[in-house]
Amino acid sequence: MHAATNSTPRSTRPIVLRTYSKIIRTLAAGMSCFMAVCAGAAIPDPVAVYAFNGDLESSIPGAPALQVVESSGGEFFDNETFASRTTGTWSWEMGTGLMLDTSNLRTGPAWSVGMTFRLDSVLSYNKLLDTQDRALDTGWYNDPGFAFEFFPGAAGNELFFADQEVTAIIVYDGETATGYLDGVPASDSNGVADADISAAETLHFFIDDLGTSNFEVAPGTVAAIFFWDAELDPADIAALLPLPQLIEPCSSADVSLPFGITDLADIGAFVTGFTSGDPIADLDCNGLYDLSDIAIFVTAFTAGCP
Repeated sequence: MHAATNSTPRSTRPIVLRTYSKIIRTLAAGMSCFMAVCAGAAIPDPVAVYAFNGDLESSIPGAPALQVVESSGGEFFDNETFASRTTGTWSWEMGTGLMLDTSNLRTGPAWSVGMTFRLDSVLSYNKLLDTQDRALDTGWYNDPGFAFEFFPGAAGNELFFADQEVTAIIVYDGETATGYLDGVPASDSNGVADADISAAETLHFFIDDLGTSNFEVAPGTVAAIFFWDAELDPADIAALLPLPQLIEPCSSADVSLPFGITDLADIGAFVTGFTSGDPIADLDCNGLYDLSDIAIFVTAFTAGCP
């Protein structure tokens, strides 16, 4: 097997590179203009992404793996349709959940977390996210009226029911936590002090606090969990939905995280890959790095994500 090479003759490579550079400069200029005039276009990159492709590892190097809490032995991985695409999933039984250690993920007071999931039942309160190391009843729930809300905070105004696929994103700005259900503001912490992640630096998903004996829970399935070391704004959230689409690239030009958008990060990654002979830039998969790859990238980039 021969190593991948750049097929362009030495005598013509300067022409190719000049052509390539002009294309990239044009794209970059257009994107810079777009990002300057479109509020919220520079979406923060996640620092941890969990796709449940047979394990609980993050696809971003350095982020910790999720940990199963109070395993029943009945949890399992599968492939299911979420957000109209086949994706990895993890299902749990009532009383089992997941824990994320955020101690090495946060650098400031603001943070955001998102999850795409469904519950098999929605009886009484069902805890979805606990920020207090399971020491308090405070947290994010599906309440007895089927509303997504922070307790004890503002009453929720967005509903979801059993077997309904939803994406919940919680944003903490350093003072207040706001929850979005499928991109719509649903509830906030309304001045409650315990909305931030506690000193234990843990987030617990789909499992109740110990004060209520882990009673307010439901079985279900999760397709994606994202964590950002930043405050997402409403425009960011709208652009990110639905989360499972971000697990894999949306086009040949989507070569850099976060997947699901084509932006300057993709241009930079393609430039670096093309000049260094990285397979990320071999878009026609023929082992060569030439104008064919550039044409594929340009076409895919200008078309954007579906």
